[in-house]
Amino acid sequence: GADGCTEVVFEINVENFGNVTVDSIQVTDDLIAAGFGACGSFTTTLTSDDFTVNADYDGDTDTNLLIGSDDIPVGDAGAILLTVEACGCPNGSEIMNSATVTGTTPGGDELEDDSVDGSDPDADEDGDPTNDDGTTDVTLEEMGSIGAAKRAVSVDLGADGCTEVVYEINIENFGNVTLDSIQV
Repeated sequence: GADGCTEVVFEINVENFGNVTVDSIQVTDDLIAAGFGACGSFTTTLTSDDFTVNADYDGDTDTNLLIGSDDIPVGDAGAILLTVEACGCPNGSEIMNSATVTGTTPGGDELEDDSVDGSDPDADEDGDPTNDDGTTDVTLEEMGSIGAAKRAVSVDLGADGCTEVVYEINIENFGNVTLDSIQV
């Protein structure tokens, strides 16, 4: 935004491709390793209609997105929305984000999968999501953009034959950097 901060929203999709319910679902996402550590600061917000999110997640000292008590039935899927507001990032900062999901089968086997860019956990659709992985890349770039609008608020014809026109001019910063030395 105009305050020097950039908002990035990641959707993390988790799906059970197996033939048993998976318990203790956990998703981790290390935002420092992803590149947000180069920014002056960042804050996070998590939401999910499908899983119980970890209110203490900060992407730095606590990288667990969930509290780890959810299960996912066979063929079921769920999503997590992770919003990162990053401030003071150097222009051109490269963010290469990845998340990892873990869970446990009823037989006690530990499962793990790294995320792949896109919305389908099994991007090559071969039934094996563990052979698809890759980062979701975002470049944080400065973008200056300004807009102006002008309208006539009133037009009054005076008794002396002169016309008074009152204008309203609105200026708005549509970019993601602070603008200065504005002239109208």
